Amino acid sequence: MPEKWALLGIHDDSSRGGIGASLERVDYTVYAATSPEDLITHARDGKYSYVIMDANFGSPGSRDLSPLRRVYSALQERVSNVTMSLVAFTGNEDLIALARTEGLPIMNKEDFRIGDYVK
Repeated sequence: MPEKWALLGIHDDSSRGGIGASLERVDYTVYAATSPEDLITHARDGKYSYVIMDANFGSPGSRDLSPLRRVYSALQERVSNVTMSLVAFTGNEDLIALARTEGLPIMNKEDFRIGDYVK
């Protein structure tokens, strides 16, 4: 069976741990990035099928979408070709609305369920 890889960019320890454990239960190897730049560097190596991130990764509590913009820009070709899934979330409705006007992939953190993405 081919190895499955997932990349996390989540600043909340509890959320990161829960999502990571769920992925590991279905045989994913999980790497938790330390910054948006670290996430982009790892995602570019081509082995990751999922990137799951806070829209403001690296800036907890901020209304800053630049981390998601940078990640999406760097990975857009792979996401568009469906060789990678990028899931970004936030609990801030204003950020969700802004991301959607920019065509960025975004969802409400309350609606995110890892089981909806991986089996």
